[in-house]
Amino acid sequence: CECGDVDCTEKIDVSLSTYEWVRSASARFVIVPGHEIPDSERVVKRDRGYLIVEKFGDARAAASELDPRTN
Repeated sequence: CECGDVDCTEKIDVSLSTYEWVRSASARFVIVPGHEIPDSERVVKRDRGYLIVEKFGDARAAASELDPRTN
């Protein structure tokens, strides 16, 4: 789970192609349902066992700045 909780250790089963698509945008993350933060992210896809969320506002800027693939 790529949620904002640093103590979260939940595991998610997702295909490599899905994960690559999600992380091709620095503001998208795969999380466990119920771990979304409505004040800073919106759900862009619901699937069995996981959600794909996209950060917005200041959280989006921070995610972009911290993404090792773009820096």
